[in-house]
Amino acid sequence: LTSVGSDLSVTENQTIELLVMNSLKSVGGLMDVSSNPSLNSLHMTKLNSVSGKMTIHSHALLNDLKLSSLDTVGGDIKMYENLVLLTLDLATLTVVLGEIELYMNVNLTSVDLANLLSVGGDLYVKNHDSLITVDLSSITLIKDELWIRKNASLIEVEIPNLEKVGGDMDIDKNPALL
Repeated sequence: LTSVGSDLSVTENQTIELLVMNSLKSVGGLMDVSSNPSLNSLHMTKLNSVSGKMTIHSHALLNDLKLSSLDTVGGDIKMYENLVLLTLDLATLTVVLGEIELYMNVNLTSVDLANLLSVGGDLYVKNHDSLITVDLSSITLIKDELWIRKNASLIEVEIPNLEKVGGDMDIDKNPALL
């Protein structure tokens, strides 16, 4: 399977532990992988684009997420309540036409969006107990709001090339950030 012309949904499967779709290159609509309580590995290493929203949430055991070719998302990215996920490596991602919302991934320690250039909506990174670093080193434009807040362990945020935030910019309530 190299492409899905419309939506891809993998939800509420009680026993699925491993989801490997390493030949998949594009999803023509939304991609929703959510509420799979036994899922511990999600590999889509050749996925380059999702035309709609991409949602990955509510996984108690997901600790291995590989989206190593993802370049463009035409809608929002929402990733939350992935309770044992340690790293979010989206270093190949360059453009998100919607918003990015990352929250309550309680064991997440790093977010790598190093090649992300622009976000067409809000960018939220919030409520992560273990998050230490956020790499947004290439981003130049956030069309709406930037919120990096309530990340108890956050010590590093890289945004050296940011030129414009169209709405509010709040980097607050991160007690370890100096």
